[in-house]
Amino acid sequence: MALPGRLPSEVDVVVIGAGFAGASAAEALALAGVTSGVVLERELLPGSHASGRNAAMARQLDEDPVLLKLAVEGVRRLRAKNVDGRPVLRQTGGLYLIHGKSDRAAEWRALLHHYCVPSELWPAAKARQRFLFLREFEFDYALFCPTDGIVDIHALLSDLLAEATAAGFEVITGAATISAREESMANLANVVQQLKQERGQAQRRIEQLDEALKALGSLGGLRGRVGRAQTLGKKRRTMSAAARKRIAAAQRARWAKWKAAKRNK
Repeated sequence: MALPGRLPSEVDVVVIGAGFAGASAAEALALAGVTSGVVLERELLPGSHASGRNAAMARQLDEDPVLLKLAVEGVRRLRAKNVDGRPVLRQTGGLYLIHGKSDRAAEWRALLHHYCVPSELWPAAKARQRFLFLREFEFDYALFCPTDGIVDIHALLSDLLAEATAAGFEVITGAATISAREESMANLANVVQQLKQERGQAQRRIEQLDEALKALGSLGGLRGRVGRAQTLGKKRRTMSAAARKRIAAAQRARWAKWKAAKRNK
């Protein structure tokens, strides 16, 4: 088990956490043939939290058939496992107290029997004779499973990590780099969020500019016509004095004709 230091430059697998979940995953990968991996543990000692503080109970009975099958198989494997010459599981037996009629108790016993798990169904009086502390509890039946027990969780966790290490995994404790990396990722997420907001603001500004350009574009034709009229006016030639006289005479004649027609009426 390595202390905090330089991480490997390249591995095939990185397992985060050296508790039971991480240790079991590393051992399973090792059994599957993975030989290049690292297990990173933030604490100096694996199992410093939930993995090292649980009740260590190995129970086999569960109303869920899937969980029941997994529990029975798990306890079977624990019974066959030894660490440093000592069994990992100490079979103390397990008691399940049942309220109500015996039908439910019989159903539970049938489930255990299906998986070849030995059990005994007792009425409350017999259970209290066998275990005096049960006199403080109210129940109708007790189901006793003698193959339930207590697990040496520290020996089991150490063995799982040892098997992974033997296959090529490296276990690094005190891996504070994980926290630094998580902080970096959080900062990166904040930066990305800020950039998205700025992009949204820029997009809205662009849309406003597009609307302004469209409004100005509708006025472009009018400005063009005015410009053309001004241009044509500058190119117009000046009339001669004789032409102006002829135009004035024609206008006077039309005016006189109009007045005469009005008097005749």
